[in-house]
Amino acid sequence: MKNQQQLLQLQLTAEYTFTTFYGDQTLVRMLTAFSEGHCEEDQLFLWGAANSGKTHLLHALCHHANKTKNTLLYLPCDELLAADTSVLEGLQAISAVCLDGVDLFSGDQAWEYALFNFINRMRAQGTRLLLTANRNPAQQIFDLADLNSRMVWGPVYKLPTLLQAEVEQALLLHAQARGLELGAECWDYLFKHCRRDTSSLVAILALLDDESLRHQRRLTLPFLRQVLKVQETP
Repeated sequence: MKNQQQLLQLQLTAEYTFTTFYGDQTLVRMLTAFSEGHCEEDQLFLWGAANSGKTHLLHALCHHANKTKNTLLYLPCDELLAADTSVLEGLQAISAVCLDGVDLFSGDQAWEYALFNFINRMRAQGTRLLLTANRNPAQQIFDLADLNSRMVWGPVYKLPTLLQAEVEQALLLHAQARGLELGAECWDYLFKHCRRDTSSLVAILALLDDESLRHQRRLTLPFLRQVLKVQETP
């Protein structure tokens, strides 16, 4: 079982920044202000299907906060479930907390009450909250009615699922950020033979970058095939 110290030292994904986010730039500006403590809202809620960009935005928020010397904590709820509910206690002197995937606590009485008490404590001490879920909080995610009401204490934003053309544009941003140059035939191969969700493709770009540097090879189609042979989909 993971202890609190381990959970509070989780690594952020380096590629998940505001620069590589393909989506609503008005929301990006609000989140930037949120991380700096300049947002008018003390609580925000983002929801949308898997791979709609929720985790990307939370990691980007933390990266930005680190650059501006703000104390912001990222907590993925799938990791919290492997610990005791006490992991949500004793979090003082933190400017903001991001809880990623709060709907994972749905139906678990102990975690629902722990989250309810956590939100009350954070609000009382003036800590800003950013919550995410795959489900719309207006549809009563939790059994605990008072917890449902707290989900909508601030603005709620839905992140749309990216269309295929938008996924391709998002991947171009990630490639540019890494300085990767892929020809048209390489991009065609990726989109035809690999999983098409953004997180999987971002991981593949990271792998290609690492392997290209390790072998001192350009990203040609033969080299790409060699690296990805075990990751191709039927």
